[in-house]
Amino acid sequence: MKTVSVFLFALCLLPALRADPVGAGRRDERSRPDTGRVVLYSGENFDGVSVELLPGAEIANLADLRFSDGRKVDDRISSVRVFGDLTVTLYSDPGFSGDVLELADGAPRLGRVPRRGRNWDNCLSSVRVSGGRRDGRGPAGWDRDHDRRPDGMRGSEDRPRRHDGPSGADTERLVTRVFRDLLAREPNEAELRKYCDAVEEAGWGRDEICDDLRAGREYRTREANALIERVYREMFGREVDAPSRNVWLKRLVEKGWDERRFRAEMRKFDEYRVNQERRAPEGRKP
Repeated sequence: MKTVSVFLFALCLLPALRADPVGAGRRDERSRPDTGRVVLYSGENFDGVSVELLPGAEIANLADLRFSDGRKVDDRISSVRVFGDLTVTLYSDPGFSGDVLELADGAPRLGRVPRRGRNWDNCLSSVRVSGGRRDGRGPAGWDRDHDRRPDGMRGSEDRPRRHDGPSGADTERLVTRVFRDLLAREPNEAELRKYCDAVEEAGWGRDEICDDLRAGREYRTREANALIERVYREMFGREVDAPSRNVWLKRLVEKGWDERRFRAEMRKFDEYRVNQERRAPEGRKP
């Protein structure tokens, strides 16, 4: 009898979080009741690997947690989903400090939630989950209806089929042109289907497709690469080396650095000062 009691007591002490493999969280959500929980996802639109938090969870440092693929959770969250009558408070720094974001309805794209001149994508370091919604809205400055997922958060089996015909062909041409303009490539089948559905079912136009692609990692990486190459030629008079490129890409893409901060950091290097002196007319100092 004593052994059974100890076993039942241990079950009550299960941790208030769990790391799920890719896609597992979304499969569970369709079959599980709408119990109170918060799910943090590594990808936009509630995709990728995930960590689940139950009411009362307080994680002072997300670096202490790892996804099922071995990566740390810290600074790797791109969307948040809230189930039940809960509020999740997110912090940009460990120890519940730094910038603060409070959500009662989740956010499919943290990259579109403003944060003092930048956004909330891949910058979460601590989190608290509490019971009770406050106003039923998303964060200030964030249009929840505009930022909803094109399929309305439904499972793929519930999504209406896209109609064939001339309108479908025109839509495919529109999506293809935007991909060529912004990413210099053709969309794959899944991307074409996703954006065609958004156009025909959610009323998206070219501007919405462009905004969505610009918020994505591929576009931001492409733009960051172009910026790094341009600044290195301007300030150092040479091409960027691979190790340096990787360092700056991480800061520009993952940390959200802008061009001004990047240039300011580059000016601290001796190579920049030497290059400026070499370029200056004889007898003058830069």
